[in-house]
Amino acid sequence: MEVHITDSLNFCRQFVGRKIKKVVWQATSNNFDQSKSNAAWNSKTDDYFASGSWDDGSNNEVAIYRVETAPDCRQSEGTETIFGEEKRFVKCASFLTSADVMDLDYITSDKLIYCSSEGDLTLLNYNQANSQLKRINRWTKLHDGCCTALSVFGEEIVTVGEDGRLNFVNLSKMNDAKTSSISNLCEDKKPYSPFYSINRLGKNEIIAGNSLGQIMVVDLRSENGENFLPLVLPCLNRTGAATALEKHPAQPHLLIAGYQSGDAGFWDLRSPNIPVFVSSAHSGPIWRAKFHPYYCNNFFTCGEDGRLIHWDISVVQKPVDRLE
Repeated sequence: MEVHITDSLNFCRQFVGRKIKKVVWQATSNNFDQSKSNAAWNSKTDDYFASGSWDDGSNNEVAIYRVETAPDCRQSEGTETIFGEEKRFVKCASFLTSADVMDLDYITSDKLIYCSSEGDLTLLNYNQANSQLKRINRWTKLHDGCCTALSVFGEEIVTVGEDGRLNFVNLSKMNDAKTSSISNLCEDKKPYSPFYSINRLGKNEIIAGNSLGQIMVVDLRSENGENFLPLVLPCLNRTGAATALEKHPAQPHLLIAGYQSGDAGFWDLRSPNIPVFVSSAHSGPIWRAKFHPYYCNNFFTCGEDGRLIHWDISVVQKPVDRLE
């Protein structure tokens, strides 16, 4: 199938005055501290999203936005139409931080967590009634340097950083953070390169991508490397760092990796020596890869080049749509 650029797609675009590092839609479930949650909002979950900014000195922020239909049919300055209706983003609340926001995710529909360029991890709570975004807890200097990515699995948060270390935080034990070097989980005890992406395969396994383009599958049940060596997917020529990782929703042995070069690689962990395919559609680093939750043959990548690309793994190697 030929690559083509679609000009007729409806989308919403609005200037917000920030360099946005991460955007994530509000969570649809409440698995943590549900009895104390104020997340029973009288609104659809797909109407809210959070963003994190970077490169704004001491004025970076995590912000909550609401997507709403404009009150009249006239086109407002700085907005465009989506699905035939004029939409706009309304900022509901914000939390200022002096560090760059590197990664961000929801835990429940009113609790979200972000990691920063200073190596910190911060848990926030959004109260819709008074439109306040407040800090619940902060774990300082979990990493010696930048904390580059995080992954949420129930009450457990796993982070990676430029120091080549893993950190585990259980939200049921706020003051107890477990820190471990990837090299401590391996028999060879060799140091590893900085990590830039992470995801969770399941309760006991994570995947992490480093600056060399290697992807490691680590079993969290291993302690001190006893009789265990993590699975390492090989580097690919000229791809650079593995900057985005995403597992298939129904088949966790299938994996999408986005690379610094703009390449997207599709891996089957049952045959980890070579990817199923590698294809380039971005001209810069891929920052996010995401499978469609229901139509699992479809996934999307977005990159530094400003493109959002739609892929169909049933017709691998070529994207089916591109939005610029």
